[in-house]
Amino acid sequence: MAIKKSDIYRSLWDSCDQLRGGMDASLYKDYILTLLFVKYVSDRAGQPDALIEVPKGCSFEDIRKLRGTKDIGEGIDKAIAGIAEANDLKNVIDRAYFNDTEKFGRGAKMVNTLTSLINIFSREELNFSRNRADGDDILGDAYEYLMRNFAAESGKSKGHMWTALSCKGENSGVTVSFAPICPACFCSVQTAGQDGFCDGSSIQFCGF
Repeated sequence: MAIKKSDIYRSLWDSCDQLRGGMDASLYKDYILTLLFVKYVSDRAGQPDALIEVPKGCSFEDIRKLRGTKDIGEGIDKAIAGIAEANDLKNVIDRAYFNDTEKFGRGAKMVNTLTSLINIFSREELNFSRNRADGDDILGDAYEYLMRNFAAESGKSKGHMWTALSCKGENSGVTVSFAPICPACFCSVQTAGQDGFCDGSSIQFCGF
């Protein structure tokens, strides 16, 4: 079944609504795109086109079980760390910390905010195990949509935020920018004039 991007965008913006007031708009992407990534790779796990290993206990379904619990922030961080370690993506996809009291508050406030976020990503329109838009870069399009809105909300130009996300591989000379997006780690790779998928372990990220 073809996925409706308008439904994805609505859910992503609802996620932004949950984060307003706790952090600058320019930081929303770190948390929303991380959860979108985990949801996407969890739904695609075990399928022929799966690029990411999702270890036991680290799937989005495992994160759903944390809803309403006092350790929800710590549990989300552990699940993401598990995926990062299993796929050589440490310091790439695990740089947004959900157990952050400065951004999510303490006690019930953190529990309620993170539970609401998880509920949004549990919507049927974000069920990537069945929904597929052939030829479309779901994650990349979501990133570009959020970037446009983040730039407007934070008072920064899209170009300014985009530039901050550029970096180079340590040894390969690969230039990386976050668009269009590789399903493995939200980036595109440009080297020798060609686009392709990236090996997250070979790239030093400076802005995710």
